Amino acid sequence: MRPLTVLFGILLGTCISATFTLAGLALIWVVVAHSDPRLAGEIPHRPGAIAVLLSMTVLASLSFIGQLRARPWRGLAHLATAVAVGAGGLWFLMRG
Repeated sequence: MRPLTVLFGILLGTCISATFTLAGLALIWVVVAHSDPRLAGEIPHRPGAIAVLLSMTVLASLSFIGQLRARPWRGLAHLATAVAVGAGGLWFLMRG
């Protein structure tokens, strides 16, 4: 495998893991929120974070598939993934 394919594979695995972890935590927060008012305040922020991570996951998977199969559109997918990762990072930094 080429190094860029490995890099996008690692990025894809990380995005999938983070997305499912945050979605699972959001589900737990919804179930437990009635007993702890601090958790209830966190719930409105989670759908946006899940959407950001899900979009990063979709773009990383397109980049990985495009790189793996040497598709002609893979450069566009790589650019979109880089923009999504940068924008997602900024989004998470700005949210605190």
